[in-house]
Order: sequence, then structure tokens, then C-alpha cells
Amino acid sequence: MRGASYSQKSLTVCGSNRMRVQSPSPSRCRAASYSRGRAGFQGTAVEVGTEIHQIRTNEKEEMQELNIRFAGYIEKVQALEQRNAALRAELEALKSRYKGGPTGIAEEYELKFKEMRELIETLTNEKGAADIERGYIEEEVEIWRLKLEEELALKGEIYLKSS
Repeated sequence: MRGASYSQKSLTVCGSNRMRVQSPSPSRCRAASYSRGRAGFQGTAVEVGTEIHQIRTNEKEEMQELNIRFAGYIEKVQALEQRNAALRAELEALKSRYKGGPTGIAEEYELKFKEMRELIETLTNEKGAADIERGYIEEEVEIWRLKLEEELALKGEIYLKSS
């Protein structure tokens, strides 16, 4: 019997159980469904055709979804590649700024430390000179204060003698 060569197989497509009829060769399936004219075979052929159409529709939808996801991954990769290029450029700029690594940084900071030490020494000398000048001014103010007191005392004596 020719119908015995067909088998039914359970197939899972997108999470649903559906029955699919398989034939050893596609020509047998067509020949059995159209030439025999039996109601059972024709009904099975319609079911198979509908099933195949549904499977193809589901596969097409799944492929479209996968294509969208794949396009998203490609965009992410391109964005990450651009970010990597920017970071590499920034790294190269920093490397050239610091003259190739830690030794360049040490030399740069040594130069800055030397400049700061010289500035501290200059400011310390200026402060010492200002302190000395302040001392001279304080002595001069004291001298003038004493002279003022003498003058006021003399003026007071003269005022007392004249009164």
C-alpha cells in the first residue's frame, strides 16, 4: 500500500506543536494527493500545504526578526569600533604629551618641582627683605613717636610757664 510509506512526525515551530506529513520523495506526495483522488489523501495534502505555508510564514517572520537583531548587533559593533578609535587617538595624544611613559612624566614633574623650589626661594628672600624693611619702619615710627612726646612735653611746659 502506497499510503504506508507516509509517516506523521511531531514538529515544534515557534513554540507550538503541529503535525507534519513527510514523504520519502516530494513527487510521491504530489502524486498521492492529486492522482488518487481519495478524500483522505486530498485532505492530508491540503493540511500539508497549509502546514508548509504556515511554517514558511513563521520562518520568514523569524528571519526578519533575526535580521533586525543582527542589524542591531552590527550597529553596536560599529559604535564600539568608533569609540575604540577615539580612545586610541586620546591614548596616543596622552602618550605624546608625557613623552612615552612614566620616565617622561618624572622628567616633567622634576622640572615643575625645580620651578616651584626656585619660586619658594625667591618669595622667601622677598619676605625676609620685607621683614627687615618693616623692622626699620617700626624703629623710625618709634623714633618719631618719642620726638612727638618730647615736643608735646615741651609744649606743655611752655604753656604752663606762659599761663
